[in-house]
Amino acid sequence: MKKNIIFFLLFIAIQINVQAQVKLDSLETLLESEIHDTVRFNTLLALELGFVRKNPDKSIAYFNQLLVLSEQIGKEDKLAKAYQFLGISYVMKDYGLDTILQAYEKSLELAEKNNQIGIKVNVLNNLALTYRKFGQQDKAFAILQDALVFIKKEGLRAEGVLTYANCAAILKDQGSLEMAKGYYLKALVYAEEINNIRFIGMLSNNLADFYEVENLTDSALFYYNKSLSIKRKINDEFGMIMTLSNIGQIYTGKKKYDLAYQYYQDAYQLTKQNQDSHSHATFLLIFSNFYSEQEKYKEAIGHLNESLDVLGNNGDITIKVNCYNSLSFCYEAIGKYKEAYKYSKLYQTLNDSIFTLDKDEQIKSLEIQYKVEQKETENKLLKAETEVSKKQTRNRTYVAIGLIILLLLVLSWSYFISKANQQKKKANEILEAKVKERTKDLEQANYELRTFNYIASHDIKEPIRVIGGYAGLVYKKLPNDLKESLGDYFELIKRSTNQLYTLVEDFSNYLSMSKNETIEKQAVDLNQLIIGVIDNIKETVDKSNGQVLMSNLPTIQSSNSLLFTTFKNLIENGLKYNNSDNPVVNVDYQKTTNTHQIIISDNGIGIEKQYQEQIFEMFKRLHNRGEYEGSGIGLAIVKLSTEKLDGTVTLDSDLGKGSRFLIELPILEA
Repeated sequence: MKKNIIFFLLFIAIQINVQAQVKLDSLETLLESEIHDTVRFNTLLALELGFVRKNPDKSIAYFNQLLVLSEQIGKEDKLAKAYQFLGISYVMKDYGLDTILQAYEKSLELAEKNNQIGIKVNVLNNLALTYRKFGQQDKAFAILQDALVFIKKEGLRAEGVLTYANCAAILKDQGSLEMAKGYYLKALVYAEEINNIRFIGMLSNNLADFYEVENLTDSALFYYNKSLSIKRKINDEFGMIMTLSNIGQIYTGKKKYDLAYQYYQDAYQLTKQNQDSHSHATFLLIFSNFYSEQEKYKEAIGHLNESLDVLGNNGDITIKVNCYNSLSFCYEAIGKYKEAYKYSKLYQTLNDSIFTLDKDEQIKSLEIQYKVEQKETENKLLKAETEVSKKQTRNRTYVAIGLIILLLLVLSWSYFISKANQQKKKANEILEAKVKERTKDLEQANYELRTFNYIASHDIKEPIRVIGGYAGLVYKKLPNDLKESLGDYFELIKRSTNQLYTLVEDFSNYLSMSKNETIEKQAVDLNQLIIGVIDNIKETVDKSNGQVLMSNLPTIQSSNSLLFTTFKNLIENGLKYNNSDNPVVNVDYQKTTNTHQIIISDNGIGIEKQYQEQIFEMFKRLHNRGEYEGSGIGLAIVKLSTEKLDGTVTLDSDLGKGSRFLIELPILEA
């Protein structure tokens, strides 16, 4: 099964190879000779672009020469692109937001004046990426939506690829995965229309990641193989290594180890040729998980130690943390507890330092966002003051040339208008202050909720796992006579830590699902979805000696991830809360005029009528944890998931006779 390792996010917009450097050298030589002003202008523009990422200072210097020459020969139509490159150089040099925005706004002004729609769209993308860098995701997304208006109107395919991909990246940052996937699909359509193979490869890889998260492995394999074919065609070694690893992980999850091994070996050979220690170490960490999955812990340990050797003393701290954690697990699995303890301590120490760095980065991000908002407010006030000054000057001109009677009328009119404007302005200021105050309160509440969710997911779960793990180690070291007398106590510790871990994980999932975001619908094959759920809870099915039966289910328009969560909780509960020797859960379907009806029934212990409303509330349990495990959040998640799909869930049950959950979802057109 794929481990929770984040190992890369890489896209290079401009690659400067040896040939490109030779071209730049030639252009600089040409600039030193006597050439026509138009040729000189185009040469300076090419040099500004060529150095914009390689040497931003040099790019800015060429822009200044370009600007002087433009004033002499009147080449204003090409200055829009020059200002765009200037803005990118400012971003690369970490100039302040005001300086960056001035360059982009000048570029937009010139592009608008000369009807250069393509340049305008590209500059809007640059603007959006700048706001994203400064933590203003919503503003960045709004700018990209403006760019899409021009793209659709003018049929700009190349610009459309970039804009849709940037929209998807922002939505992914915000956790709107369904919408992000939709934007990536639109970007891929545009990329295929213009046959931009680099974009096709990148977007195929991104889509494969989404399908893998949703457990749609066949779709994930389709897009990974598509991406791999392109990476081979353009000889992208790093891309090939990562894509081969991803395919290997999917086959490992399917327990097709021989097939997985072939892909891992191909990637392993490429890493030996590649000089990048980061990608080499990352792959070795992934390869070790392949062996751990098969309980071949010695081979896994060998690859983990090789990964640490490749990194050396100054390697990526995140990879080291994961290596230490995996080494601790592997040594514990083979009974070498001293080594397990050593790497567990190293993991704890390094992981704590990462958490501190994350918090510092978060505080820095908030400070930058505050400064940006403060600067924007100052700019608005300055603009308003300028407008007022212009109006006053105009009014004085009218007074100087008007008649006495007209003057009196104008003065009277101005007085009342001024009064009205002052009152309106004052009312607006009060309203804006209240809105700002409430917005800050809401942002603070959201920030505290995200912080709590992060702490719950990291700082609470890890100590629970450590307690459970070391309790197991202590029990293994006890003499047999003490194991017999203390066995019940250690079993209680094990059950309690498992219960607490499940409670924290379910509560974190509930908070994540509570975000108010739009759910993008897609075609969902319910048969494949249920098969995926059964595979996911295989341990529960085997442990209870249960069965999950289903009728021929249709394909409907809905959300794959939310339905997966809903069915998993209901089917797992049907098997868990069941005293039968042969627990059975049935999944059936029927259709009404306006709704899909999905019925999940079981032969379990049932629920009394008086409690059938309460069980959908968080932490409502009808049985003590000694009888049945669980967090008391599962059915609350079911209710929340169903409501996010504009549906309902109801229960019909009799004590001792099983339960019947009815999920009704609206029928949507494809």
